[in-house]
Amino acid sequence: MMITITDLVYDDNFQRLRYFTAIAPGQFNERKTNEVDNLDSDANGNTDGMPTVGESLGKAKKTSEVGLFLQGKAVTFDRFALVEVICSKLQITTAKFSVISSVRPTKMYVAVTKNRTAVGGIMNTDIIRTTWVPVPFEYVNGEIRVAVNREDWDIQLYDKVRILIETSGSFTLEKPIFSDFNGVKKEMPTLQNKWREHGAEQNGNTSFDNSLGDASSWLMNGNAIVAEFPNEIAQYTDYNTAKKHLELPDNDAYAEKTISVSSDCKKVAVRVVAQSFVPIQTTRFKGTATGNSKYISESVIYRNYDYPFSTLRVIIDDSYIIDKLVWNGWNELYFEMPVQYDAKNIKIRLQRNNFIDATLPNSDRVLMVHDVSVQKIG
Repeated sequence: MMITITDLVYDDNFQRLRYFTAIAPGQFNERKTNEVDNLDSDANGNTDGMPTVGESLGKAKKTSEVGLFLQGKAVTFDRFALVEVICSKLQITTAKFSVISSVRPTKMYVAVTKNRTAVGGIMNTDIIRTTWVPVPFEYVNGEIRVAVNREDWDIQLYDKVRILIETSGSFTLEKPIFSDFNGVKKEMPTLQNKWREHGAEQNGNTSFDNSLGDASSWLMNGNAIVAEFPNEIAQYTDYNTAKKHLELPDNDAYAEKTISVSSDCKKVAVRVVAQSFVPIQTTRFKGTATGNSKYISESVIYRNYDYPFSTLRVIIDDSYIIDKLVWNGWNELYFEMPVQYDAKNIKIRLQRNNFIDATLPNSDRVLMVHDVSVQKIG
């Protein structure tokens, strides 16, 4: 798929992950891929100290692009380079930007963000507000020079200005400078650490055990299923009493449940334990039922421009919507929400809402949910 400028819009850091990755901090690893797996035993339990995964990636050694950047040296990009500037002022309308580039860009853009328009009284959070607006530039002695002049305060998302450089191929950048900007002084907020709240559990069965066939069960829609890992790899926590989990393989799959709440409940803390699942890469279980399951891969999965995330959309009572980024391995997602006055029940929907589509790496990863806790905190 050929990426175009209209694909690269985003309003927040989670959406930015779809196509952009930060410059790399670098790495160095003396071990090869065939030295890090299965050194204990083979599929028959024989301990020979020999690896059973073949060599494929070799030693990992990557230069620190962050180090190069801090030294004022060139960093390589391909077609597009995104520069984000967190500014000391707000309401900026004029500014200058310069950067040394190995080639003359085909176009330069600044991100412009407008307020969302309500439709039927509801703000659609799925509609991205940002657009990339071309800006004139000069290319003098290897330096790109841009002067931004806007009538409205529309080039900042709060305090951030975003600049995009487009070329026809590979190029390098170094020494970006953002200067001569107007605006008003940004007041720095006082940050306070807020502990996660705990209270009386409202969800009688936090695990996924649809065999009960009663009000504790979840309703499955689309390709959503309740499944369980083979015993050898069943890494569930003690509070997962069912030793099962929910699987959401695509964005159309979802599970719903209606939960009774206390009559005086005004606010709840919701905890969802989830993961973006990557098949376990090992030959330890070769020839066994576990080794033949969908949870095991006998080869190393390596993809360029890897997107190691998923996104869980939680919808409460068909109106309250929140998206949470999900990483590899079980991780707890937490948020608080008000309960409608005199409500006796709340309905929860869990749905995968990946920002990526089938043309990008890891779009086939299954989103798994381990437990859902709803606790009264107000």
